[in-house]
Amino acid sequence: MVNKMTFEQLLAHCLSKSVRASIHPVVGRDGSMEFYVHADGADSETLDFSVSNNEVKPLDRAAGG
Repeated sequence: MVNKMTFEQLLAHCLSKSVRASIHPVVGRDGSMEFYVHADGADSETLDFSVSNNEVKPLDRAAGG
């Protein structure tokens, strides 16, 4: 797996660029709730997560894929 920035690093990047973090919910291949997040209007990595109730887990694939 390629080293990605952390969620914390992405949020710090958004602050430093004065841009919002954009979150996009999607349904996973097994019907689970997933989302991806990126800096809106600025170059950044896209981070992918699964979510169940209040538990968020990083994905090693694209959300929804």
